[in-house]
Amino acid sequence: MPYTLPTDARDSLHHPIGGWQHLPHRLACEGSKTQPMIPRTAAFTGLLTLAGLTACYFLWPAESPDPPDPTAGASLSAKHASPRSPSDPQSEAAAKLAARSDSPEGMQAFAAHLAAWSAVDERSALQWTHGWVTAHAAQSEARASGLLGELARNGASALALQIAQDLPDPLRGNMVELTLAIQAATAPLEAWGIATGITDEALRERTRLAVLTHGSDAQLPQLADFATQMPGHADALGGILKRWALQDPAALSEWLNAHAVAPEVKDLAASHLVLRGDSENRSTEVAAAWAESISDHGLRLEAIRAVTAELAASDLAAAHAYVTTAPSLSDEERAAILATLDAPR
Repeated sequence: MPYTLPTDARDSLHHPIGGWQHLPHRLACEGSKTQPMIPRTAAFTGLLTLAGLTACYFLWPAESPDPPDPTAGASLSAKHASPRSPSDPQSEAAAKLAARSDSPEGMQAFAAHLAAWSAVDERSALQWTHGWVTAHAAQSEARASGLLGELARNGASALALQIAQDLPDPLRGNMVELTLAIQAATAPLEAWGIATGITDEALRERTRLAVLTHGSDAQLPQLADFATQMPGHADALGGILKRWALQDPAALSEWLNAHAVAPEVKDLAASHLVLRGDSENRSTEVAAAWAESISDHGLRLEAIRAVTAELAASDLAAAHAYVTTAPSLSDEERAAILATLDAPR
């Protein structure tokens, strides 16, 4: 007799819960009640089908994750960001996509993804970036300065210098100087070491000056020592000493007494110690001594007037005594300053 599928079994094929998963068992039960038993080959086939569907469910590969947002600027570190695996192409694709943006956020994202890409495949990353920078001559300076500046500010100065050194001149020199100037703001000793190792004499001079100019205030004593190695650039040392006078005048005084610097540099430093905007970190007596040590006549007279005004603000008699006994003043200069003190206020 032909086998007929029970009505409730046929309905169960479309049931959201009691459907095909339970069909073989139900068929067997129904057959034992009202119909002849299902042949064993048919039951076995049903079980194989069920097993196959279950295996497909568990073994089917998961969907690939969405690609990273190229505008999400991942932070950089000195070791560069790391992708998921050495063969992961996402950082390369994300870097190329972010490079299309002209916004600051796009440049930040580009720098982050480029650092990750170069950590996996440095050669490809450098080659592609070189082409991106130099593709349009009119945009090369802006592209290079934006990217290399972002890398240097986020601890990837080594990568920035690798990119810069392969650029054509004069862009190469400008970008090396920019990178080291930015690095000097946080790591001046390392930046100075790199600049000193540059074989091109003109570029070495430029980059060392950039390090001295932009070096961190936390390393002013070392920067001052470095500046003495460049005697032809007294202005660089003068700028460092001016910053130092505001930060720690006592330490600067000790340094000046221990180093044989050019007279004009020492005069400039002494004037900074006297003319600084506040007197919290040095006494008026110290300021007067430094004023007298200045060899340049104009700077010395300006410093003496400043010390006199400082004294007169709290003790007019002490200001009179100072001007009267100041050894470097001429009679005319002394009289002019005393007249200023005696003028009605």
